[in-house]
Amino acid sequence: MKRGTLKIGTNYAASALWLPHILPVFHREYPNISISLEQQNSLLFERDLIKSNIDMAFTTQSASSANLIYEYLSSARILLFIPANHPILWGTNLSNNSIDNILTIPPEALNNQDFVLLHPTDGFGATVSALMECSGIHPANVMYAPNIVACYRMAASGMGITFATPYATRYTLPGIVPIIAELSTQTVYEHNAIAYSCKKSLSSIEERFIAITKSKLLDAPLLQPLSSPQWAKLKTLPHDSSGYYEFV
Repeated sequence: MKRGTLKIGTNYAASALWLPHILPVFHREYPNISISLEQQNSLLFERDLIKSNIDMAFTTQSASSANLIYEYLSSARILLFIPANHPILWGTNLSNNSIDNILTIPPEALNNQDFVLLHPTDGFGATVSALMECSGIHPANVMYAPNIVACYRMAASGMGITFATPYATRYTLPGIVPIIAELSTQTVYEHNAIAYSCKKSLSSIEERFIAITKSKLLDAPLLQPLSSPQWAKLKTLPHDSSGYYEFV
């Protein structure tokens, strides 16, 4: 297979954060293989994988299917991201808050608060919905956003509380830095994977794409959550509504 098209299903997080670092490496090895990206929520990928509309898809194993094979990529804690001036944080010392110093929040403190979330029809949205129900969290209002970047940034700007993984820290804008917290009652993980139909035999190129993806997720600094020093630096930077700050 020296020429052809690799059809990949991707959620917003993978296409925005991971693929810009994965696809250039793959393209250098296979310059004559075209990449076709299909973006939609994870729960809809199963149908397209079974029908061979796409070859493989970035998804989660939160609601795994017997019709698919999952190549495990990574696991990440599901955390809370709270606006820095939120009333439930008043009186709390937040000066050293970072990914290495996470605030602990009891679920009952989140009752009757506003949230910004992915819709439960999304794979991660379904996981968060189940987590909130299990924890007895009853929001006052929920604003559903179209992707996790929108959820995170709107939460950081004061529109409500959101759930996301540590990878979301890469979406932080200077001067709009939320507080990182976790539930005091339980720790829940999201498991990221590449899925394909159980009836499919992977080509050598598809196997190589998966291998490159696993390698980049392990060793690429830009694909890791922000460190505590990077997080502290963002807090000191002035907000520029048109700017973007990236740590390398």
